[in-house]
Amino acid sequence: MAGVKFIRVCEDDNESPIEVPIEDDGTVLLATLKSVFPKSTGLKYLAPDSGCLRGVRLNDGKLYAPSDGWVHVYQCALPRENKRKGIEEKDTYSSKFKKLEEKKCTDLIVLNLAWKTDESTLKEYFSRYGDLVTVQVKRHPDSNLSKGYGFIRYSDMESQIMCLSERHSIDGRLCDVRIPISKVRMMFLQNP
Repeated sequence: MAGVKFIRVCEDDNESPIEVPIEDDGTVLLATLKSVFPKSTGLKYLAPDSGCLRGVRLNDGKLYAPSDGWVHVYQCALPRENKRKGIEEKDTYSSKFKKLEEKKCTDLIVLNLAWKTDESTLKEYFSRYGDLVTVQVKRHPDSNLSKGYGFIRYSDMESQIMCLSERHSIDGRLCDVRIPISKVRMMFLQNP
C-alpha cells in the first residue's frame, strides 16, 4: 500500500475532506466513493479558471481525473430531493410560507418606519396578530434616531403568517414586513 495515492473529498464545502484512494490507472472507482459517501453519484469541484462548479467525468463506474490532475478538494455530487421543486414553487410568497410552516418563527424585518416610531408603537401595532417575543427599532448610535427599520418576532407561526400576508400602515406610513433575505436563503439552502 506504499504507492497508494488519494484524493480529498467532502460531502459539502463545510466539512473536512476525507481521503479516497486512486486506482493504479489514475481513476477513482464510484464504488469506492460510495463506500465512504453512500448517497454520492459523482464528484464536482470549483474550477479555478471559471469560478464555477465543474463535474468530474464518470464512465463505466470510474471517475476520471480533470485535465490538471487530482489536485482539488472535491465535493460529492448528490441527487436532489425533488428536481421539479423549483418549477412547482414559482410563486415566491407561497414557497416562503410552505417553508415557514415547517420551521419555527424567525425575525421579521419591518421596513419604511417613520423616524418617530419607537418600540412601544411597534409592539402595540403588531400585537394585534399575536404574542410578540422580540420588538426592536434600529437606531443610529450617535443621534439615537431611528434608521427607518426594525425587527419583530412572534411566538407562533400562525401570527407570523398573518402578519406577512397584509400591508401595514404605522404612524401614517406604509410599511413592509418581510423575512430578511439572509433568513430566506438559509431556509432554502438547508437540507430537510
